Amino acid sequence: MTDDGLNRRVPGAREWTSYQRLVTALHHREPDRVPFDLGGSMVTGINVRALTALRRVLGLPGEAQVLDRVTQMADTGDDVRDHLHVDVRSVRPNAPGHGGPARDLGLVGDHYRLIDEFGMGWQMPRTGGYYYDLYLVAVRNAPAGARRNAPSHRGPGPRRRVRVRADPRDPGGRPAGEYHRLVGNPDGIRPL
Repeated sequence: MTDDGLNRRVPGAREWTSYQRLVTALHHREPDRVPFDLGGSMVTGINVRALTALRRVLGLPGEAQVLDRVTQMADTGDDVRDHLHVDVRSVRPNAPGHGGPARDLGLVGDHYRLIDEFGMGWQMPRTGGYYYDLYLVAVRNAPAGARRNAPSHRGPGPRRRVRVRADPRDPGGRPAGEYHRLVGNPDGIRPL
């Protein structure tokens, strides 16, 4: 243990890295504390409005930045991760090599709308919206010839290696091994 249960350092105790803490827990052994994840994957993320409010409570400057427009998940940010001692950081797929049909339609009536790289339409109410809902299914609205070819259509390829490569530079300038990185794929999460 590195602290005495009251968050006071125990003299002579070794300091655990986030990597050591997470791997120890994943091997069903007891680490110095429970690993903490905020934003390591889309299911452990936080809404941009909630993160903005949290930043205010923590006394951190600035607004939260949107990481994923459709879900309105925020980029946790190094300052929040450092303040809360978050142990996990994610490696997300790179954008497709081409934007395909992706475009921001802006405010249309009472909704913000966008088309993603798959041609799907998403909208969020101008007031009171927390995330985008699907309103346009590309195949259903495509010409008949395109619908026949839909099963053979190759989208942006989320499993292509170029989309899931880690940036060798740690954006926070942290030493190697301080965070345990997880790669989120359509078929699950894998340690990197």
